[in-house]
Amino acid sequence: MSQDLQPTLKNTSALQANSHDTSLDLFKGVLVGGMVAAHIVQFFPSGGTVSESFSAYINLITFSGFMFVFGCTCSIAYLFKRISYSLLAKKLLKGFVRTIIAFYVSGIAFTILVAERWSATSIIEILTLQNIPGYSEFLLSFAFIFPLLFVMKPFAEKLNGVICAIVVVLSLLSCNLQFDTHFLPVLGVFFGGNAFFCFPIISYFSYFVVGAYLSKKKTSLNRIVLVFAAVGSMMLLAYVWRTGGMPTRFPPSALWVMGGYLFVYAYWLMCRNVKRWKLIKMIEAVGSKSLQYLVVSNVVIFSVFQVCSQAGGFDVSGAMTLVFWLAVFAVCIVCSFAFVRSWERLRMTMRRGIGRKERKGSHEQSVAEEAQSSGMEG
Repeated sequence: MSQDLQPTLKNTSALQANSHDTSLDLFKGVLVGGMVAAHIVQFFPSGGTVSESFSAYINLITFSGFMFVFGCTCSIAYLFKRISYSLLAKKLLKGFVRTIIAFYVSGIAFTILVAERWSATSIIEILTLQNIPGYSEFLLSFAFIFPLLFVMKPFAEKLNGVICAIVVVLSLLSCNLQFDTHFLPVLGVFFGGNAFFCFPIISYFSYFVVGAYLSKKKTSLNRIVLVFAAVGSMMLLAYVWRTGGMPTRFPPSALWVMGGYLFVYAYWLMCRNVKRWKLIKMIEAVGSKSLQYLVVSNVVIFSVFQVCSQAGGFDVSGAMTLVFWLAVFAVCIVCSFAFVRSWERLRMTMRRGIGRKERKGSHEQSVAEEAQSSGMEG
């Protein structure tokens, strides 16, 4: 292996000792739960201040939190790992395909069940990324991070505090850039734009690079990061107190992006230090399959919305609204769990079948070789 593919042992020894960090699964599980709950509240609103504040808070931290975790996991699995570029390309392609399929499933479900646009043209527009449906655009952003990782690989081992700070500043400055992306909507995934509501990778990249940087550190608490995170969130709180509203989310303003810093960092510290009770392990199980839980939950929410629309709309008030929310949340979790278990069993069955075929083929080849050898000896 060439020298440029070998990160220093100082930076990777801790990562190689335990390549799977369950605290990140816990982090993702918490984010999944909050995101599913927020989607339910948004699709079936009560009009209350508490629910609106909860929804705004989840909006603030969820995509940012996933970007942070993605930075941690990708640095462990790809960027700081000794791996050839050919194998890296295969792994990244697999991740891209898996995530883009998730986007297609969620996007098509939204188009059919919520937007009620069932036609070949609307489906083709989604498949060709000419139309980016709502509540699915975040999946597209994560899909296109995988190709970027291949480009970032040669520079990953050089990541330090100074480079991290420079990237954070450049990422925040990019929030001021505006692009007309109607001619090619997918560009909004990278730089933001006005063609659809998007989560631009560049604007939120500060979370990714800080997550990657902290994954190299042995200590959980970094005082410099903590101070910077606190300043960012305090600026947001000051803005809310002064104006009574939140900063711009679409496209994201720098203040919106910075506003989640302290909350996301606090989540990470909490998940790294909490005791592994049974409930915590259940949340970790959800986080380990976060993509499946998010997509299946989206489909369930869209389906319930369609049923309510056919029945004349959402007509629940008072305490029954909370009961309805909890019921939909429970259905989302149960359906997601059932899908994950069914998919795992299907994969195991397919692997057993492939294994049996390989063993059978190997056995037949051995018999043929023995027969040929016996014939030659005779």
